[in-house]
Amino acid sequence: MKTPSFAMVARAAARAADDKKARDVKLFDVRRSSTLADYFVLATVDSGPSPRLSRRKSSSK
Repeated sequence: MKTPSFAMVARAAARAADDKKARDVKLFDVRRSSTLADYFVLATVDSGPSPRLSRRKSSSK
């Protein structure tokens, strides 16, 4: 099986957050400006169970 690229994993995480009702989902390519990460996914979620569900779903991808 082919190992997914970091870009594919980042897109899957962004889609998972969107699927779980996160808003303003943004995917940033920071490869040129960060040694910490290649991509950042930012999203807005309401308080309550939504943040936990979004985080759990996107981290399981």
